[in-house]
Amino acid sequence: MSMRCSRTSPSCVIVSTSSALPNRWYSARVPIVSSLSCQVSRIRRAPKKFWVRTATLEFRLVNTNADATAAANGRVPGDSEVKYTREGQPVVLYKRVILTGDHITDSTSSTDEYNQPQVNISLDSAGGTAMSNFTKDSIGKPMATLFVEYKDSGKKDANGRSVLVKQEEVINVANIQSRLGNSFRITGISNPNEARQLSLLLRAGALIAPIQIVEERTIGPTLGQQNITQGLEACLWGLVASIVFMVVWYRKFGLIASTALMANLVLIVGVMSLLPGATLTMPGIAGIVLTLAVAVDANVLINERIKEELKNGRSIQQAIHEGYKGAFSSNR
Repeated sequence: MSMRCSRTSPSCVIVSTSSALPNRWYSARVPIVSSLSCQVSRIRRAPKKFWVRTATLEFRLVNTNADATAAANGRVPGDSEVKYTREGQPVVLYKRVILTGDHITDSTSSTDEYNQPQVNISLDSAGGTAMSNFTKDSIGKPMATLFVEYKDSGKKDANGRSVLVKQEEVINVANIQSRLGNSFRITGISNPNEARQLSLLLRAGALIAPIQIVEERTIGPTLGQQNITQGLEACLWGLVASIVFMVVWYRKFGLIASTALMANLVLIVGVMSLLPGATLTMPGIAGIVLTLAVAVDANVLINERIKEELKNGRSIQQAIHEGYKGAFSSNR
């Protein structure tokens, strides 16, 4: 279904229904890009505001029998309560919640046929069934979409935990024109950026309990570069130690094996430099070290077998052949 409406006009119309989408869970990913040191604090604060914010939706019927102005002054029926739009307009809603954001499986931002921002929402099977069962008996009645958000107030309680405040806002009001299904859209959003933030909050924030940051640590780019430098140094020193051992212990066979080892390292680095977007990280350095270690281990087995064959009186060519043949079963 689609809700075609605005914040200022409550006479919205639900114009269509659509089939149910497959249930999927999506994780919200917030890209973090570090550039100049003066921008680090601003960058790391950007996703943090989403972590501590927990948002959901509530769908409720509008009490058309109640006077919104009188309700704003405190005269509210017992089964209803007053909520407000962003512009401060009072809307009297029934306390009964038709559906909550717990049933939201996906939400994306886009534009409607009038090039206005909207949020597309998909429900799970239980949510779609509940929405369908309710709307089939409520055609013609206005239904409100209430945005509920828990935000950090900046205050601490006696235990040092953040105090969260609950903020509620009526996003839109739409007349139910037909039986609804698992998929619908919310319009009446101010700008595309607000639509993207709303879809992100709904996709990642329909939680049972709000999130609180217990501890926060920051690792700057300098420390990360230091780790990479130390990893490269450890890799090079290990390579030098392996080459020295191979040359001293196995002589010319060790020299040949060390040359092949260096060629292997050059090929790995060369191929990585040709791959678009390839980045050398700590796990990548560890993988290169492991590759070199396996190569050295294989050469040790082969050279030991060659030494044994030479002691048995075989020629160098025969010893090399038998050494590789005998060590093959151990290296595979």
